[in-house]
Amino acid sequence: MNAFPNIMAFVAADLPVLNKDKTKAVFNSPKHVEFVQQYVEGYKNGAIATGVIGKEERELPQNMKNEQIAISTMVGAFHLTDYEKNAPDVYKEVKVIPAVQYEGGVNPIKGIQTFVVPKGSEHPKEAADLALFVTNPENQLEFCKKVPIFPSTVETMKDPFFTDFQVKTKGDQARKIMIESMEDLVLDNLGIPQSVPQELIEAARIDGAGRIRIVWNVIVPLLRPFIAVCLILSSMGAMQVFASIYMMTDGGPLNSTINLTYYVYEEAFTRLDMGYATAMGMVLWLIMVVLSAIHYRLTKGGEAIQ
Repeated sequence: MNAFPNIMAFVAADLPVLNKDKTKAVFNSPKHVEFVQQYVEGYKNGAIATGVIGKEERELPQNMKNEQIAISTMVGAFHLTDYEKNAPDVYKEVKVIPAVQYEGGVNPIKGIQTFVVPKGSEHPKEAADLALFVTNPENQLEFCKKVPIFPSTVETMKDPFFTDFQVKTKGDQARKIMIESMEDLVLDNLGIPQSVPQELIEAARIDGAGRIRIVWNVIVPLLRPFIAVCLILSSMGAMQVFASIYMMTDGGPLNSTINLTYYVYEEAFTRLDMGYATAMGMVLWLIMVVLSAIHYRLTKGGEAIQ
């Protein structure tokens, strides 16, 4: 199989990531360690694909299409289309079953997609019209009939296409299982609420707070742990961009797209100045530490992610 424990596995196993106040990490408990150890043993004895660590699923050398694994867990129905088109022999042997559940009795999903019209858009009306066109129940239904996805409207889910159909193909079976599993789906969100409690916003309004004060004094403080994690990860990711520069611009034109990571690479492997490259690598590491510390402090996220 190609599974390995992550935040979603903790959520599925009813093992909390943060405490009830969302202020401190709690995933280093004996129960969490025992849970992960099961996967460690599976990795050691070969039950889990050796390439699973540090790779995206689509980059795994062991996958269903090349017949290197026998089970692919927690994947969407759209994978069937991939197998059918790219590995028809494998597709014939695939069996579709409900997602494996732990004691928590839930199926965590990574997140949801949103449709946003930027405030600075030159064509906000046209963009809004497109959003309404894409998200209305009738068009959602027609879209779902064309591609293996699920709608974002409750009205669409009430159509016979989802509630009354015969299971003739593996895709039908997957759709049936997904519909039956809908009530068990939960968002994998690190234990952070997906929205600010409305009662807090209403209480602030009763106290006379305006929109700006509500955002600054109510919403932002509640989202600080999430903001801290996003800022730290995005900053570190930006500092380590390499592949796109290497493949597309090679640092040009006139070094206008070069960054510190690519500069370290050039010094080490183009000019062969390993000592200078090592020193620059340490500087890059220190910059990331400093940036993380600043974000950590400004958002008061330390208590949430320590």
